[in-house]
Amino acid sequence: MAYSQQQASFTASSPLRKRHGRVVRRAGGHRDARAGRRPGAGCALMLGGTFRSSFPLSASHERSSDPRRGFCNRLQKTFSDMPAVKHEAVSILEVARLAGVSSATVSRVLAGQRRHIAPETRARVLAAVAKLDYTPNALARSLSTRRFPVLAAILHDIADPYFGEMTRGVESVTAEHDHLVMVCNWLRDPHRLIRYLKLLRSMRVAGVLFCGSGLVSDDPSFPEVARLVVLLRRDGTRLLALSAQAIEMPVLTIDNRKAARLAVDHLVGRGHRRIGHLAGPPMLMTARLRAEGYADAMRAHGLDPRPEWLEWCGVDPGETYEGGLRLLRRAPELTAIFATDDQTALAVMTAAGHLGLDVPAALSVVGIDDVPRLPSRPALTTVAIPMRRLGEEGARLILRHAGTRNGVKPTVRYVPVRLIERDTVAGPRDQTSEAGRLGTP
Repeated sequence: MAYSQQQASFTASSPLRKRHGRVVRRAGGHRDARAGRRPGAGCALMLGGTFRSSFPLSASHERSSDPRRGFCNRLQKTFSDMPAVKHEAVSILEVARLAGVSSATVSRVLAGQRRHIAPETRARVLAAVAKLDYTPNALARSLSTRRFPVLAAILHDIADPYFGEMTRGVESVTAEHDHLVMVCNWLRDPHRLIRYLKLLRSMRVAGVLFCGSGLVSDDPSFPEVARLVVLLRRDGTRLLALSAQAIEMPVLTIDNRKAARLAVDHLVGRGHRRIGHLAGPPMLMTARLRAEGYADAMRAHGLDPRPEWLEWCGVDPGETYEGGLRLLRRAPELTAIFATDDQTALAVMTAAGHLGLDVPAALSVVGIDDVPRLPSRPALTTVAIPMRRLGEEGARLILRHAGTRNGVKPTVRYVPVRLIERDTVAGPRDQTSEAGRLGTP
């Protein structure tokens, strides 16, 4: 049968072993004098990390000029001629021997130190490193520095675009400083947060960024979280919060009360007097502060923030949607709602549409965040938070103090926010004609 018509079999296993640098079969054909075994009537191929036999040939085929035999012989020779692979990693001692210096000198050169190191010595070390493809062992280095080159970002959920933008900012800085970012999604579960803090303490990471809002002090899990934070600080781990925290630590964030006041001021400026607030989980500091800012702004304008105009809800889309429905059904007189963040504002808009309320003709909506790639129709009016800038500045600040004794000073620094006016705010509707439009669908 012609070779082009022959179907190669790559599935039949063939018992193989290696003798004198050659791969041979254990059965079939005449006995190989060098290996002391029968070479078989075919050849061996390595597929997916295992040897498989192919082209099973008879003895007559071996003596013929079948092109398959030549292919098998060439393939077998290729395997035989392959150099042995060295599995041991290159050590710093080998680099030192090749460069003619001590291992301590190699270590200082790789650490970027230039003091007491001649330029020609530095050049020899770098040439040896390049020739041997040497890579410093980060684990070994961490044993001497007692810090692992990892910056942990503790956040609520990386799927949230807000934290995605912030983490991108963190990573853009850590990459320049040869550090990795470890993302810890605690999903607003205090027990999960506690497990993460214990793990990070055992790993001796260089620093921890608290990207999401912390627990309020009256939460049952707060004492244990606070205890672990104190232990992390005592162990030398640098800490920085990029959101409001009830635990004493350095904070770089926005003024949440001010952001809420900007939203309410804008609505009042457009003529609204009946303004509700859909707040986040009461267990989180950020939600509490924004709710306080809403109430303060209402009173500053001589308005009464009635209890029925405030609704607390969770963070999942279903929870925020249900919260919006409850608020609008309980207080049909509302002409505007300030939502604790953009995703909650979108849920309010969905709930309003479900109840037959047009945004902004019948209901104005304002959020906080200005999250990229979170489109809405109409475009959402919001208070913009520089999320990526927070991540970048936070990473620079914590890495700048990673090797110092005292770390970042426990101060609170605010980055500015601004209101971005788009299409979800209009003047208040006529109360008598519109209030009756609300009903149960």
